[in-house]
Amino acid sequence: MKKTDTCHPLPLLLFFLAAVLYSVLYTHPVPAALSLIGGACFLGLYHPIPLGEIPFYLLLFLTVCLGNPIFVPRGRTVLFFLFKIPITIESLVAGVVNGMLLLSVLLWCRAMFYALQGDRLLYLLGKRAPKTALILSMTLRFIPMLTRRFREIRSAQRGCGGTGAGKIRSAALYFGALVSCALEDSVTAGTSMECRGGDLPGRSFYAPYVFTRRDKWITGILMLLILGILSLTVLGAGSFRFYPTLSGIGDARLASPFYILYGFFMLLPSLWELWGRIVYARSVSRAFPSEKEVLS
Repeated sequence: MKKTDTCHPLPLLLFFLAAVLYSVLYTHPVPAALSLIGGACFLGLYHPIPLGEIPFYLLLFLTVCLGNPIFVPRGRTVLFFLFKIPITIESLVAGVVNGMLLLSVLLWCRAMFYALQGDRLLYLLGKRAPKTALILSMTLRFIPMLTRRFREIRSAQRGCGGTGAGKIRSAALYFGALVSCALEDSVTAGTSMECRGGDLPGRSFYAPYVFTRRDKWITGILMLLILGILSLTVLGAGSFRFYPTLSGIGDARLASPFYILYGFFMLLPSLWELWGRIVYARSVSRAFPSEKEVLS
C-alpha cells in the first residue's frame, strides 16, 4: 500500500487545494518551477504518467512558451523579429512561467484525482452534500472507465477485422458505442443506488477512516506551512514583474525563507511517499534476509 493512502482524506484535500491555488496565484519563476517539480515527483512515485501521454504535456508546454511571445509582444529587450513581431526576452520568460504553471496545475489535479477517488470523496462530502459527492465520485469514476471501454471497443473491432470504413466513420462508430455503454452504465448505477436506498433521508454509510494523532500532526504541519507562505506573501515575498523589464527576487531576507517553505510544501507528499518506500524496503529486508546475511 502507498503511504499516501494511509492518510486521512481531510489533510489530503487540504494539501491539494492549497497546491492548486498556489500554482495559480504565484506567477513567479521559482515557485512555478518548485510546483512543477513537486507535482511531477509525486505523480512519479504515486501513479506514474504513461509514456504515451508525455508528448502531450511537452507539446502543451511548448505551445504556451512559444505562443506568448507571438501574441503578447511586450517588453523592452528585443531578441529578434518574427514577421515584424518583436520577440522579447520578457514575453519569452512569461511564456515559460505560464507553461510551467499550467503543467503544474494539471499534474496536481491529476494527483488529486488519483488520491481522492472512490469513497474518500464520499466521506468528505457525504454528510453535508451527498448528491454533490455522488455526482463528483461518479464523474471521476467515468473518466477512467470510459477510457478503458474505448480501448476495449477499439480492440474488439480490430479483432473482428475492423469496421471497413474510413477513419472518421470508424471514430463515429466507436464514439456511438462508447456513449451507449456510458448511458447503460449510468442507468444501472442509478437503479442500483435506488434499490439500496441511496435517496432516503438520513442514510448512513461505512467510512473506514479515523482521524488519528498522526493525521493531526500532518494537518498542523500543513496549516503552519500554508500560513507561513501567506504571511511572507503579505510581507512582499513571491512577487515578480515581467513587463516592461524583468524584476529581481526582491528582498533576499524574505525571498529565501519563502522559497524554502514553498519548496518544502510542494515536495512534502513526495518526501512522505519516499519515506514510506524506504520503511517498507527495510521491513521486507528484515523479514526476508538475503543469503549473505543469513550466513553471516
